[in-house]
Amino acid sequence: MQGHLSTEEEALLGELVEAAREADRRGLVLSSSGNFSVRLGEDRLAITASRACLGMMRREDLVILDLQPETAASATPGGPAAPSRVEPARLPSAETPMHRLVYAEQPR
Repeated sequence: MQGHLSTEEEALLGELVEAAREADRRGLVLSSSGNFSVRLGEDRLAITASRACLGMMRREDLVILDLQPETAASATPGGPAAPSRVEPARLPSAETPMHRLVYAEQPR
């Protein structure tokens, strides 16, 4: 799943960063409270990293994930699914499961 982002996907990430900054400027969010995401193609999403400062958002503050979490081989049966991080190594928002559900309910 790792790999190159298309020009369109990079543009979406730029728009996501700007949307987060604008929400902070308008007082719609409080610093690191709240999170933003965008679908990337059919099988990935980008979401704000945990504790990212929305008013100072940068591309590096986004985590790209698989839309469908994969269960880790070492996970306890019935336990939480692995985060299925594509990039980078930062932790995604704690609200990632909710974002994944929204995208699952709204297929392209």
